[in-house]
Amino acid sequence: MKKKKLIVAIIVLAIVIALIGGILAYFTHTTNTLTNTFTVGKNVVITLTEPNFDPLKAQGLSFGKTVDKDPTVTNTGKNNAYVFVKVEVPTYHKYTSEGGKDFPLFTYTLNDGWYELTSLQTNDIGNDVHIYAYGSA
Repeated sequence: MKKKKLIVAIIVLAIVIALIGGILAYFTHTTNTLTNTFTVGKNVVITLTEPNFDPLKAQGLSFGKTVDKDPTVTNTGKNNAYVFVKVEVPTYHKYTSEGGKDFPLFTYTLNDGWYELTSLQTNDIGNDVHIYAYGSA
């Protein structure tokens, strides 16, 4: 009986040693060095221009006057990119007996392909902030 227990103990010990050796070999095994190269933003180049805007026409702007602005967002990089534009519109806050109301001082229209992310729109006294994305909603 003692011999049987001794043989079982030796077998269990051999299995444990083999498992420990295998685990150590697995975790210490090395291969050739691998290098992961990520290029973030290097090939995405976005420009904002206004080729037809004349700042002299915007001087002395008064109520009811129109100034043409044509902000143009261009991706001149090698990779495609998601484009978002933030527009801040100054507001006039008119105090009334009901507490007041904001009126935008400027209006504008969007070109095709742009849509507003209405969940990100904010209003505070002085500015209405709009975020637009290019693509399909």
